[in-house]
Amino acid sequence: MVSHSKLRKMLSTRLGIDYRKVAIVFPVTYFIVFSYLDLVRFYNFNFYLDFGAYLQAIYTTAFYGKLLYENYDAATIFLREGIPYFGSYLGIHFSPILFIFVPIFRVFPFPETLIILKVLAISLSIFFAYKVALAFLKSAKLAFIATLLYTLHPALHSLTLFDFQPQAFFPLFMFLTIYALLKGKVVLYFLSLIAALSTNEFMSILICSLAFVDIVLKKNTASIFTKRKYAAITFITALSWYIMASLIMPMFKPRVFSPWTALFSGGIVEALAYGFLEKVSYFLMIILPFGFIPLRSTYFLALLPYLGSVFTSTYAGLFQLGWHYGSYFLPLMFIALIDSLSKVPKLKVSKTLLIISIAVSVFLSPLNPITAGNIPGAAYDPAPFNKEHINYIFKVFKLIPENASILVQTPLSQHLAMNINAYTWVPNIEDYNIEYILADIKHIDFKVYGFNRLIPQLLSNRSYGLYAYADGIILLRKNYTGKPILYYPFKATFKYAGLIGGKLRVSSGDLVLGDSRPVIDLTSKSFVVVLCRGAAEGPIDVAWYGPYIFLPPGTYNVTFVLKVKKYSISNGPIMKLDVASNKGLTIYSSKIITFNDIGNENQWVNATLTFSLNSFVDDIEFRGLNVGRYDVYLDYIYVEQVKLSI
Repeated sequence: MVSHSKLRKMLSTRLGIDYRKVAIVFPVTYFIVFSYLDLVRFYNFNFYLDFGAYLQAIYTTAFYGKLLYENYDAATIFLREGIPYFGSYLGIHFSPILFIFVPIFRVFPFPETLIILKVLAISLSIFFAYKVALAFLKSAKLAFIATLLYTLHPALHSLTLFDFQPQAFFPLFMFLTIYALLKGKVVLYFLSLIAALSTNEFMSILICSLAFVDIVLKKNTASIFTKRKYAAITFITALSWYIMASLIMPMFKPRVFSPWTALFSGGIVEALAYGFLEKVSYFLMIILPFGFIPLRSTYFLALLPYLGSVFTSTYAGLFQLGWHYGSYFLPLMFIALIDSLSKVPKLKVSKTLLIISIAVSVFLSPLNPITAGNIPGAAYDPAPFNKEHINYIFKVFKLIPENASILVQTPLSQHLAMNINAYTWVPNIEDYNIEYILADIKHIDFKVYGFNRLIPQLLSNRSYGLYAYADGIILLRKNYTGKPILYYPFKATFKYAGLIGGKLRVSSGDLVLGDSRPVIDLTSKSFVVVLCRGAAEGPIDVAWYGPYIFLPPGTYNVTFVLKVKKYSISNGPIMKLDVASNKGLTIYSSKIITFNDIGNENQWVNATLTFSLNSFVDDIEFRGLNVGRYDVYLDYIYVEQVKLSI
């Protein structure tokens, strides 16, 4: 007969959690899940210009012997700094770690290679985060808790889902550096330190800061550097690296962009005030997933250079969660986390605080569908195109010869980056002998990078001809005079983009609300519809307007999907629909909607207008105006091209 106490002990042993084994599951699961998600995002054109820049830099080095040469950053550099730059990526950021990928890419010359390597590095950072925590805390349970919080942090997810960045390798090499010190592996320590510094020049400042805090404030307490001499060596090495990077970068590019322009020009108050509430919100979003625990550690002070750059920056991306900047603060914040946990008895780790931290991470993660399009940053952007449009893009790709000289709009450019003659911007088309130009009017970058002005100009002077047109995808070919060899009419659906934000960064245009509001309607296809309450609020001039899209010459049908509620006091026309441009000064079609058009109230009906364009128009709107005393609901607006007139 087994006693009650022995039975309870046996069950406890069998059902108890083996934290060491469970922690190993984290990186494996992370790698499988995010490899799949990242590849899907790449095939769905969710990757942006940075990925193409790195891909082209590594490709030209591997197959042309260039020194990380790339053309892709020229577009953003010109927009941001007003100077043309075609050359080594080392002039933009000092990231010699990219050379490590060259031999791998030589054997596996595919875009997917970089994606898998990035996810693998981030997954391994989880493994070594656990190893560092276990070696420092001497507690599998506390190491498990720290690693869980790190794995679930939304900034880590954003770092993984935002295309490819060399900074994504910093957490791995930073943790490997600390792990090597804790285990007394000096050679591994130094190699890992150099690799961490090689990811980006700014990392040397963070490593200097971490070592400085350890030297000055951790004299009589447990140190992640184990010995002060290693902290000193780390500081000197990182400082020397920063000086070296500062001397080398101007050799490639004379002017280096700074996101702290306002600060350096003497406007420190202006710099601090710029987006101040967003900066505070960002700080809360990066510290809450760790339950404020890192604040108890002196190592948190090592983050002051990073936080200082955030709060004094006039570059909004630096304080938005959906980019790659988690790579900058996550390793140091994790070190502060485990240092704080080392001071807390196991039983005093608040379960409530842990639950709140985990809940915040899950909610803020880009994996949460609710956050899509509602938190700033590319990691939160939904797919910009539907499957049909993506199929058209790949059909157009097949029309472009290998290594042809091409000017291509992002995000299409990311799939054509393995071409030394691919550009995202050039100062003069003729000087670069561009043979093909590829753009997509359905993406916001069509206007951002000036294709809305360039394409009409080139077609007008007949230096280029329309080689293919597919649902808004435009392929021009130099000196081409025939008819398009590929044609699919333009089709697009416009609706209110979200219950919270109302705008999608990737969209070619958004409906803008006038005197109306978003509401949930389960009978609609969009789920979130636009409601204009004319019945309660009297005649309304503007219900909605936008989306200010670019359309080529041709004939189009536009269908408004509406629902109307009539009240006893209702009389007269319901509303006016029109197609306009030039802020409403040019009207292409309009119609007064009456109950003869609606039929039955409280049912979704279609109201269709036909309009023609004789030239390219940059700012087409589909407006709802002059709403009478009716409640009018808009589900979506559908536009279909009937004829192309180029």
